[in-house]
Amino acid sequence: MSRFDIFFVIFDEKNDQEDYNIAHHIVNMHRLRDEAINPDFKMEQVQTYIKFARHINPTFSQESAKILKDEYKMMRARDKGGDLKRSYKVTVRQLESLIRLSEAMARVHLDNVVRPIYVKEVCRLLRNSNININKSDIEFEEM
Repeated sequence: MSRFDIFFVIFDEKNDQEDYNIAHHIVNMHRLRDEAINPDFKMEQVQTYIKFARHINPTFSQESAKILKDEYKMMRARDKGGDLKRSYKVTVRQLESLIRLSEAMARVHLDNVVRPIYVKEVCRLLRNSNININKSDIEFEEM
């Protein structure tokens, strides 16, 4: 998982109404095929948008760069309860992830500048994606 910039754990909680809605949607997707999908954009439009966005090489504003540095410092501090000398889960990889994701956020907005609002959103996403799973949270079956 260290190779991914961001990941989310999805919990599958039982809910009769939601389960029915999901089953209904999936069955209709198979039954009706193309008629079940009514997208806002044509595939060609999305492909053109992605091709265009890939050619944008955004640069960081001074304020965005400062936010990144401060966030990385706070992540390291939170990682080991404020003991920066002993941080072990948060590494330079997380800083590089913040940089890549911030640049991607600018590309999504077709912006040549990585703005503070993009960096703040990426930081929020990364903070919320990194949950801790303790051994006590995992149930093992006896064999």
